[in-house]
Amino acid sequence: MFLKKNKIYLLALLAPLACFLASCGSSDGGSTHSCAEVCAHIVECDTSETEATCLADCSSFEDIMRSDVFDALGVCVMAADCAVIMDGGPEACMMGLTDAVDDSVLDSFITSICTKATECGDPTTVEDCEYQMKDTDDFDMFKLFKDSALSCVSSCITALECASMADDSIENCMVGCGIDMS
Repeated sequence: MFLKKNKIYLLALLAPLACFLASCGSSDGGSTHSCAEVCAHIVECDTSETEATCLADCSSFEDIMRSDVFDALGVCVMAADCAVIMDGGPEACMMGLTDAVDDSVLDSFITSICTKATECGDPTTVEDCEYQMKDTDDFDMFKLFKDSALSCVSSCITALECASMADDSIENCMVGCGIDMS
């Protein structure tokens, strides 16, 4: 029960991430494209996006994204033409990058969520929960985040009272760890 409800909730929170990630490139010289370049391309294609918002989003996500993924996303978005960007191309870039990150980066994160779910009365065992979560691609987007961001979210979730698991506490954990989907 807990797992299914909150899995859907977590996925709903992450859906807007694709839009924000479309704004990102690297500003540290490690990539061929800076945030300013990527944002200029995004704003050129999508006039509903402002450069200031794009740059702020880019900076925020640079802090929580794995650097290699962050750089590759900027390269992918820059290679997309406006038609592709307006048709959800940045989402395709992002989802394509999840395959480049090893599934094992989520082991501790998934174990902590499953342990908390079991502690809060979910009838699934921790092992079955882990298997179910690893057997789907539903949590793949979390692979894009740095280990420190994953650790922050899982620590926050495991510290929650079971009664608060159904409200917006999980979203608050994500926001508190820098993953703001608003």
